[in-house]
Amino acid sequence: MKLSYYPRVLPYTVLNFYPQFIGHNMNRFLNGPGVAGHFFSTLTDNVFMNLVFGVQHSEEKKSLDWLGDEFKKGYQMEYSIYSKEEIMKQPYKMGVKLYFFKGDPDKPFVLFCPPGAFLMDANICDGLHMARELTQQGYNFFIINYSQCLFPLHGGFKSARQDVSKALEFIMNHDFPVNKEGYAISGGSAGAWMSCLAGSKTLGCKAMGDPVPAAIIALYPVAALNSPIEKGLAFLSARNGITMADLDPAKNLADDCPPVYYWRGGQDILVSEQSQIEFDEALTAKGIPHIYRQFKQGKHGCGLCTGMDGEIWLSEAVEFWEKYR
Repeated sequence: MKLSYYPRVLPYTVLNFYPQFIGHNMNRFLNGPGVAGHFFSTLTDNVFMNLVFGVQHSEEKKSLDWLGDEFKKGYQMEYSIYSKEEIMKQPYKMGVKLYFFKGDPDKPFVLFCPPGAFLMDANICDGLHMARELTQQGYNFFIINYSQCLFPLHGGFKSARQDVSKALEFIMNHDFPVNKEGYAISGGSAGAWMSCLAGSKTLGCKAMGDPVPAAIIALYPVAALNSPIEKGLAFLSARNGITMADLDPAKNLADDCPPVYYWRGGQDILVSEQSQIEFDEALTAKGIPHIYRQFKQGKHGCGLCTGMDGEIWLSEAVEFWEKYR
């Protein structure tokens, strides 16, 4: 039986603006435990996204139905990557989870960092859609539900970035049936910002001691700090030894940044076109292989861009990744 598209009707969105260990886990309690509870709760996180941005309802239903089919296969999907001792020190890490969607054992994996402005879980917007499409092509797919790091008692951007690093360590040390060579790191919006910074001097994979990805795939990222929104998020995220300068992908680009594929929809009101251009210029100046797409259609959060001119992006991104892995 397929998963129901609609969760129980309760005012969950208020919970999304509480610290992660309260809001995230309360959502899961009300919607039910485990993977299903998580993705039902992330659907309710998208009420605001649905009203303001380009989240596509038809894709959400397809992805939840696909998730129901994945449950029937019986493999473990959800993993806690922090120990009880680590969670005791930083309770918000309780909500940090890694989700695995199985492809073919000989195929590489994508580690996806979801959108959500560091305030809410928004895995279903982009991550579950990409997982659905790419696992059908044989690729393995992980989604990291990282710390909602803008809350005052959380660790800022550094905390979310450490979650990504911890997830990579967990994947590499665990016996997942995946090819661990030539992986891609990807993300949407805030997660795309982190993905772009995977090629930076101070927060990049090499600087953090992580395995270096074969490619970075970023959906409407904060690619530079130009607009008031971009600067405001950086200001709120910069703490615990991380400065705003560290959080500017264009100005903090490493000479050996991995190849980058990234794009933005023309109706995006959140991340500026100028930031994307600035990142493009920085990549070009350092001779880093990349593709930048500025589509005419698509609001922020439009995901797969079904029925729009940007619908080509996923196949292009996979081709780009395969070229460099």
